Amino acid sequence: TGMVVAGEVGSDLKFEYTAMGDAVNLAARMQSAAKPMTVLISEHTHRFVAPIFDCVDLGQIEVKGKSEPVRVYEVAGAKAEPGRLRGLAGLESPMVGRDAELSALLQLSAAVRAGLGRAAVVIGEPGLGKTRLIAEWKAASNLQPPASNLQSPTSNLQSPITNLQFAEGHCLSYGQGLAYHLLIDLLRSLIGVPAAAGEPETREALWQLTRDLFGDALLDVYPYLGHLLSLQLEGDALDRVHLLDPQALQSQYLSALRQLFRALASRHPLVLVLDDIHWADPSSVDLLIKLMPLANEAPVLFCFVARPDRDAPGWKLVAATREATGASLTEITLNPLSDADSRQLVANLLEIESLPDRVRSIILQKAEGNPFFVEEVIRMLIDRGAIAKKGEGWVAEKEIENVDIPDNLQGLLLARIDRLPEDVKRTLRVASVIGRQFSVRVLEEVLSKSN
Repeated sequence: TGMVVAGEVGSDLKFEYTAMGDAVNLAARMQSAAKPMTVLISEHTHRFVAPIFDCVDLGQIEVKGKSEPVRVYEVAGAKAEPGRLRGLAGLESPMVGRDAELSALLQLSAAVRAGLGRAAVVIGEPGLGKTRLIAEWKAASNLQPPASNLQSPTSNLQSPITNLQFAEGHCLSYGQGLAYHLLIDLLRSLIGVPAAAGEPETREALWQLTRDLFGDALLDVYPYLGHLLSLQLEGDALDRVHLLDPQALQSQYLSALRQLFRALASRHPLVLVLDDIHWADPSSVDLLIKLMPLANEAPVLFCFVARPDRDAPGWKLVAATREATGASLTEITLNPLSDADSRQLVANLLEIESLPDRVRSIILQKAEGNPFFVEEVIRMLIDRGAIAKKGEGWVAEKEIENVDIPDNLQGLLLARIDRLPEDVKRTLRVASVIGRQFSVRVLEEVLSKSN
């Protein structure tokens, strides 16, 4: 894991596309050091994957081209219960600076509990707290008292229902080419099985749910949802799907999902959280757009969570939601934390009265109002021994005036830069040479002379 340069190498007669850099060289050396059928990773990579994979520390090895030994780990397998990728172990803070956004989501909870369909869009750059906001919303929703002043448009919901059923579908960063991967993840959440569950467990869970909801009519739903989950179908269920072409299957997927959502919502108001839709696959996007009218017909709340990447296929969901739901849509845009909120977050995490002011200033300067950046800068300072826990507080152990931005934050920043138009990238490159702060007049002058 590390920075590399990727591009074409060679002359006009012969060239190839390749990646070069220390990380590539180290990977090649470690590949030669690995035993057959094993995977070795560096300490740098281990920091990123340790919450998800069990790894065996093999100690340090000598690597050609490196003056110092390199610590390596052998990957043993995926953890049965993955840990958190975000946050600091042992350090917690109440959510800071998002009271208005949480209040807006809780108002939606009250509405859907009273039988009203709704839609929400939560937009924010990486690290601004979208996932944390959703988690706080879920935790607080079912603690609300019934909203008796909201009138239900549905005949079967004469009184408010207090319990909400939350289900989540998550997109993969590499998932735009995986057909229906967002809807498959959502469906697994609805039937209560993780992605790692085996086929027998998944089949049994889907069968039990559809039989419970639809009784003798389950064959109108079960075969198509089972096919969507790539289950091995048999008998009448197989007969329903084996002659259908892709277009007919998509139509049946849509019908089955619509029936499933309606049936679940008739029992408990249904909240569907679709996360990272900027990575959504087009097939899931198309079906979700067609499912959106349910928000006007049943106590179903669609909540789409996205980065502001308007060129991504998943952004069509945002535009379609605005058109389909109108006044029923709540849009929430997360902005960076204010300086006061950022200071409060650092204080909550590090009992700031014991921390030198200069350390706090460095953290705030690097984080620039991004909660995730605050946590990661603190994590880096702890890992490097720059700050350490002493008694009930934290103290600076050594000079930390010059602190690099952590590597995972570099990746997030580079991803944002990659989405920019070419002319803006060029302006950014020129601005980076000038310095961290400058006047527009200086930038214009330098740009004009560099053309």
